[in-house]
Amino acid sequence: MLREVRLGKALRHPNLLSIVDLDAPPSYDGFADLYIVSDRMDTDLHKLARSTTPILPVHLAYFMYQIFSALAYTHAAHCWHRDIKPANILVNRNGDIRVADFGLSRYVDPAAVGEDAAQTAYVVTRWYRAPELSLARAYTSAVDLWSVGCVLGELLNGGAPLFPGRDVRHQVELIVAFVGTPTAGQTAHISSARARRFLHDLPPTGGVALADRFPAAPPGALDLLGRLLAFDPAERLTAADALRHPFVADFYDEAEAAAAAAAYPPPDVSGIDDGVRGGGP
Repeated sequence: MLREVRLGKALRHPNLLSIVDLDAPPSYDGFADLYIVSDRMDTDLHKLARSTTPILPVHLAYFMYQIFSALAYTHAAHCWHRDIKPANILVNRNGDIRVADFGLSRYVDPAAVGEDAAQTAYVVTRWYRAPELSLARAYTSAVDLWSVGCVLGELLNGGAPLFPGRDVRHQVELIVAFVGTPTAGQTAHISSARARRFLHDLPPTGGVALADRFPAAPPGALDLLGRLLAFDPAERLTAADALRHPFVADFYDEAEAAAAAAAYPPPDVSGIDDGVRGGGP
């Protein structure tokens, strides 16, 4: 909780849920509850995707653009969210997005990215978990972009999750069936021989044809989906690159982006875990 509060106060961006106030208890003797006052939002993408409200292509593009904008900001601060899912993406009646719930987020020293010992796979709700989290110890901020791809796919899929795995093994099987059997080069980042052998033993598949799976989806959305759900994290779009993808490009303006970057510079959150009990990787 302390980590989330600290991050919420440090990270200031229009597409992140702001902490407006903390409701302090009248007495700290026996203190057990903390109430956080935040921006008022009407619903979240989990509920919206399952409602009767139609999500038009322009709405979908606007949602995605705002999510990428939020993540480009947090990733520039070397902060990974690590729990992107529809329920953690809040939306109001104007279509404005706020990414919420930084309870699993952490600052990552850029010099330590990719070091096995510094990371744990016990992050991200399973259905939105990138394959490298199940197969490899090391991972990067690309796990957040995979999760965004899962969110996009869910919105295109009528609110049904793309990869509702029963367990880790089933989760990976569903992913491979969807994206296709990865090549040797696409599994080079997986250090575990056992994990590579598991992938090799799966029935070979070319994956699904996105246009057949989502016939009503805008073509630009399908191209974006494919670039987010790349098995190899090195092949995935970054949040900054995704802002310029054709599907969301109508919302991108170079001058506005520069002004926003000046107005909301990424903060230094390197000491966010100092003094946080259990504040490990």
